[in-house]
Amino acid sequence: YFGPISKLSLPGLASTFTWDNQSTATITDNVGTLYLAISGDGTNSITGMYKSSPAAPLTLTVRFGLDVPPFNYYGFGLMFRESSSGKIHAAQMGWNTNVQRFISRKYTNSTTFSADYTDIAQSFLPWMRIADDSTNRTISVSANGINWKQIHSIGRTDFLTANQFGFFIQPEKQTGTALGIGVTIESWLAG
Repeated sequence: YFGPISKLSLPGLASTFTWDNQSTATITDNVGTLYLAISGDGTNSITGMYKSSPAAPLTLTVRFGLDVPPFNYYGFGLMFRESSSGKIHAAQMGWNTNVQRFISRKYTNSTTFSADYTDIAQSFLPWMRIADDSTNRTISVSANGINWKQIHSIGRTDFLTANQFGFFIQPEKQTGTALGIGVTIESWLAG
């Protein structure tokens, strides 16, 4: 269906996805959208949902609705995932030293951070896209779902060979206060 600016596509039911590191997270089917939430009990781990991806070339375009306080190290985004190892390449919108950031990062698995590919200051943009063009994995963001800014590109087999993709949240405990994080997946278009 179409929104006032750009094309929206229903994400499907939560039951079509598989959990990775569910912990205390919940997913809610909500009038054509999905709402993923967790309490802030975290370390530098992510909680997400994924499904098998089509063969490359592939593109996943998602519009996020934001329900997250701007505290250090909170984040959400899209992920490439390798089923055999559990390795993840995460495209994350988040906060670092209370500044909005876009971070392309590697996880050995959902509970083990490996390294950042890139970390740049970037205000929140609701549209995020990950793609595999059979040569490279790319990550882009957009304010309107029409005009895109590429944030990162890496060889498609660097660190992992993705055969799954999905979305995630990253909670963090701040100064002893367990805060929550939640995002709405308002549109999911894969192909």
